[in-house]
Amino acid sequence: MWRLERKLFTLPVRLGGLGISNPVEASDIEFQASVKITDNLRKLIFDQQQTLDGYQAASEAEVTRDCLKDKEVRMMRKISEIVSDSSVGNLKRSITLAQEKGAGAWLTVLPIGSL
Repeated sequence: MWRLERKLFTLPVRLGGLGISNPVEASDIEFQASVKITDNLRKLIFDQQQTLDGYQAASEAEVTRDCLKDKEVRMMRKISEIVSDSSVGNLKRSITLAQEKGAGAWLTVLPIGSL
């Protein structure tokens, strides 16, 4: 049961989790995304370019969007895995309720600076 709860905690707040990342799961994926996103700049640095004339911001933005889409697909796959693994009916219902719009808003509110 604790493995299921740990998976649930790693989901973003908007998907019913707590947003506590698991570095064991995320590190390789995030590293590969970082390599893809910064590949254009890496090539410029490796070629010792003095200007950013060869920099292609549009391609970097496209790669970033692709990485975000992949991350969203992984999160949705994780949600379906959690729901299918949970044998408790109340847990399934709780996950569904936590995914409703505004349900986790209180988890992402910033405190007031001074009272």
